[in-house]
Amino acid sequence: MVPIRSSNLEARIWFEFGEEEEEKKKKEEEEEEEKEQKKWTGGGNKMEWMRRFHTIAYLQQIWWLEVDGNLEFEFPSGTYSLYFRLQLGRPTKRLSRRVCNLDKIHGWDIKPVRFQFSMSNGQHAMSQCYLNEPGKWVNYHVGDFVVEKPNIATKIKFSMTQIDCTHTKGGLCVDSVLILPKAKG
Repeated sequence: MVPIRSSNLEARIWFEFGEEEEEKKKKEEEEEEEKEQKKWTGGGNKMEWMRRFHTIAYLQQIWWLEVDGNLEFEFPSGTYSLYFRLQLGRPTKRLSRRVCNLDKIHGWDIKPVRFQFSMSNGQHAMSQCYLNEPGKWVNYHVGDFVVEKPNIATKIKFSMTQIDCTHTKGGLCVDSVLILPKAKG
């Protein structure tokens, strides 16, 4: 987990551990993460992977959110959907069980988050929504795009923003951006 801190005080507290203690703690966390990555959660016919990568970004408290990225890839022909994978709440472990701490979630219900992407071929999409599903990983749909010419590199720029500075926001985990073939039907 990558804590993103917004004050010097929090940063000082974060680094107060002795190096030996910090290394031991980090090794234990890495071992736990490795074990957790091998586990699935859910029951019956519904199984869900907890998170996609070893490291995620946790936003403890911020005024301004701006996440952006880009990629260039040769897609096969077809229609695709782009998603941001997010979770409200901080994943923790309690009594050997993975739980989600919801204590620090605030500010996501006041103004919507804006998701958007644009492509080198002129396609673009934008969506807005309030983040209001605490405790679970959610794929927030940004939009769809069509690839007509396969095996030609397509550039995609994507972003997620909430830049209203009238209130703080916190308790958000950012896992990844997903591009998936659009489901038919």
